Amino acid sequence: GFCCFTVGVINAMAYLSENEHTFATGKVKSIVCTASSDGTVRAWNVQEGTQIWSSPQQEAPLLNIITFPLCKLAATADSRGTIKLWHGDTGKELAAFSVSSSSCSVVGHTINNKPFLTVGTGEGLLYTLAAADLSQILCTKIFQTGGIHLSLCSPDGQWIVVCPADPAYSPKVFYTHSVTHPDDDELMLSSPLPVTDRLVTCWLPAEPARIAIMHDDDSNFRIVSFDIAIEKKSKYKRNITAQQVASFTLPTQEPWMTEKIMKGCGKQTILVAAGLELKLYSLTGTELMAFKDHYKIITSIWVDPFHVVTSSMDLSLRVYSWKNDNKSSSLISCYHLLGGSHRWSSGFRSVACDDVSIVGTVAGIDGTDILRAYSFNL
Repeated sequence: GFCCFTVGVINAMAYLSENEHTFATGKVKSIVCTASSDGTVRAWNVQEGTQIWSSPQQEAPLLNIITFPLCKLAATADSRGTIKLWHGDTGKELAAFSVSSSSCSVVGHTINNKPFLTVGTGEGLLYTLAAADLSQILCTKIFQTGGIHLSLCSPDGQWIVVCPADPAYSPKVFYTHSVTHPDDDELMLSSPLPVTDRLVTCWLPAEPARIAIMHDDDSNFRIVSFDIAIEKKSKYKRNITAQQVASFTLPTQEPWMTEKIMKGCGKQTILVAAGLELKLYSLTGTELMAFKDHYKIITSIWVDPFHVVTSSMDLSLRVYSWKNDNKSSSLISCYHLLGGSHRWSSGFRSVACDDVSIVGTVAGIDGTDILRAYSFNL
């Protein structure tokens, strides 16, 4: 592992390189982009540990970054609601768009090979922008009061769950294809889903439109899963429906004071981290496996068809691999990656992984974060 020092707090990171590496020819190059509180977006060569480019310092802290590897584009959102587009090879600023909101959540998705950004604001507005030039395609008010938070887009690129900040409202499902089919106006949003309050969402990647939602249910936490689909009501009328697949209540002895993280795997496995433990559940609530490899809280989980990686405030990453294939829902705990000394750092904030590398952001004790990268031995 090596480290690349950056200035300020790294609020978000994402791989900009396509996840296709040719091992035989030795062409292995991972590129990661970071968005920081110092107002810079930077691109890093993971294998060499070098900075490729850095943007000029922006006027406000950057809170989020979305990458479109196929288009070589990166989009950032700052604390004032300014969305900016950057060229992935050079770091040149290509476009800007303001939603004028101090809190906005941004999701990227691709329809017919065209990249889009959907933005939810603290004022409850939903925007969709063409990611090639940040031109506005859509702007609509979703809830009368309070802001909205967006789930990641579904694996098939068609669905985003719009979660309200105001607990008086229930989440709705946004049909992303409405941005390219404005005539399908009535199909833009589903009716409210039957869950409220303190929502955590994840998609199950082997099903195109299956989502699990964790919500607060009378001081217990329930995980409810739905399949999203379009139902034809008549020749002219279609509805977006959410068919419940399963639901269960998490055991009450979980340390509920800590933030919960939930990720999906395959068609019916959910990974939940609360506090120190990583647990695997079936959609119906059977606890399949439990790991207690960290001695401080888990801060993020990365899941792909080959690996699961957890990051923790104990300043370590834990790498797991799926047994044979990820359909068996069985994980093997492989090894720890250490993130340096607690003298300089307080712990890992987040982790990401591609086929050949793992990247974690380490919270420095002086307000300066460190990007730590590790390459798999191939």
